[in-house]
Amino acid sequence: MKVYKFYRRSDRTIPFRLKAKAGEPIPLNDATVEIYDAHPALEDHILAVITNPAQGEGHIKITWDDAMPMGREMVFRVGFTISGERLGGPQIWLEVE
Repeated sequence: MKVYKFYRRSDRTIPFRLKAKAGEPIPLNDATVEIYDAHPALEDHILAVITNPAQGEGHIKITWDDAMPMGREMVFRVGFTISGERLGGPQIWLEVE
């Protein structure tokens, strides 16, 4: 499990790249991305964007809010819908410092 540091009063961008088991990128040309199961403090402060559909790339942007819990971890998931098929993603952990 990877834990990303999230520093007080700073925004954070986390890149992603979807790959098949053989290592080639999964195209996201006909895909949508969504955040789900997010910690309540992340609501309205997190956004996932596909930036290079052909290479399966994008990023997650988290904007700081003073209500975020210092010294705690927050969790969320990123899901994709590709050609009508919904694919869930792993939990992503943020440690707030």
